Amino acid sequence: MKTYQKIHRSCQRLNSSEICEKQSECTWCISVTNPSICVSNNEIKSIPTSVFICDAFHTSQQIMSSLLFSLSPPHNYCAPKNYNEIIYLSSLFIYELQEENGDTIENALHHLADLIVYLSQCSDYDLTEEIRSNIEFSLNILRNPKQIYYNAGNEIKINGIELYNEITDLIKSKELNDFVLFGRNIGNIIKKIFNSLKNNKEKINLTKNENLKSVSSSSNSNNNNEEKKKEVSEILDQNLLHISKESSNNQNKNDESSLSQQIVSEALEGIFDMAIANFDIPPISECISKEKSEIILTHLNTAIDLLSQDQLVNYLSGLEEFSLIFKSLSEEISHCKKFSATHSRILLNLSKKLEDPHDVEYNEGRIFKINNTELRHDIVSAVGDWHRRMWGGFGFKFGIALAKLTQAGEVKIQLS
Repeated sequence: MKTYQKIHRSCQRLNSSEICEKQSECTWCISVTNPSICVSNNEIKSIPTSVFICDAFHTSQQIMSSLLFSLSPPHNYCAPKNYNEIIYLSSLFIYELQEENGDTIENALHHLADLIVYLSQCSDYDLTEEIRSNIEFSLNILRNPKQIYYNAGNEIKINGIELYNEITDLIKSKELNDFVLFGRNIGNIIKKIFNSLKNNKEKINLTKNENLKSVSSSSNSNNNNEEKKKEVSEILDQNLLHISKESSNNQNKNDESSLSQQIVSEALEGIFDMAIANFDIPPISECISKEKSEIILTHLNTAIDLLSQDQLVNYLSGLEEFSLIFKSLSEEISHCKKFSATHSRILLNLSKKLEDPHDVEYNEGRIFKINNTELRHDIVSAVGDWHRRMWGGFGFKFGIALAKLTQAGEVKIQLS
């Protein structure tokens, strides 16, 4: 495919968004099907808008401001910090959908969820608890769809929720480069998902009331009443439990200590499942005390806070926190019969990998590489899951980043 890169242009010698955007006469243009390029302001009109999106700063404002307004009127302004990332995810989402096969739809949904997370950068407004809840429900569905049904040109169903029209409108708005409408259409998807869940729950509550009425009026004896009420209650509890499982992340522990142990277990086991795929690791929860879980959770929260800030020093400090976690865990499991000396050695090796990485390439909002291996997208996606209280999802994605790192070679530090 033609890359549309023209030679002998001063701006095109600049190969990173950070350097390009510092030049007033240059603009960074983003693409997922071609290398992103830096062009002069005079060249922008000749750049095909079907392939590139230029001026990510203002375009991302249009997307996120209209998304914010669609969910929380009258709030209508958002200036996200990670504007290049937002544009890249928007383009990647549409690209995956246009591939028109069921396998890429799940990837597209993940990219859409990553994009929606950047609503958190609309810092001028505090979203209501109800709106935050709506967004969280929708993100859980997009991140962890139980069922995807795809019929090319006709249907796209996620957990039985028909989204074909909403997704088609979203694609059309991108093709028209109408990014205000694009953001609004993302909001429509969120509202459609949540309203479907809400309507389902209301139907069950209605069924509950009708059944209880029926039980009350039609029974001829107290014993029959009690039996029927119990039967209705059991059916209802099963239905409500089903909804709860679809829209939450199993966070119903009895006390804070148990919750700490659950979070640490789910996160670490997810990490190890991916980072040490060829070596069986016993359940962490069987060998870590509640007290130790609370200590590890403190380190995890510190690491997440650091990784949430898109700066090189914070990325490296965040990984150093994980190094301490793995080192501490290596010592802890050495006293547990379910783990072997090999398990301890593997964790210690992971710790050393993260303790002092020598080969780093960094470009704010775009690149974070260690040993020439790109890790930023996996880390950003993992951190997003942590903030949504999806501990296992966090572990899974962070484990993917670690798996890539353990296979990487060595280069020297570069700041591009």
